[in-house]
Amino acid sequence: MRKKKKEADDFALEQMDRFGIPVDHFAAVMGRLGGFYLNKNDAAETETLQQEKSIADFFSTHPTTKERIKLVDQFKANHP
Repeated sequence: MRKKKKEADDFALEQMDRFGIPVDHFAAVMGRLGGFYLNKNDAAETETLQQEKSIADFFSTHPTTKERIKLVDQFKANHP
């Protein structure tokens, strides 16, 4: 399932590029969505909780937020 989600992200980036929309917006949205799952400003959040969230990301059907943001950098490198 993750492969299909990555393919969907690739398609979204291709379409954004095709229509002149900066692909950095994709990374910004992914970062904001990731903030809902891991609030970096919450000083009370423990390392254990962060690890549990990382494990949950691994087993989810979507690529992790970091993977999706990295995809934008890879796309930009291949589409100058």
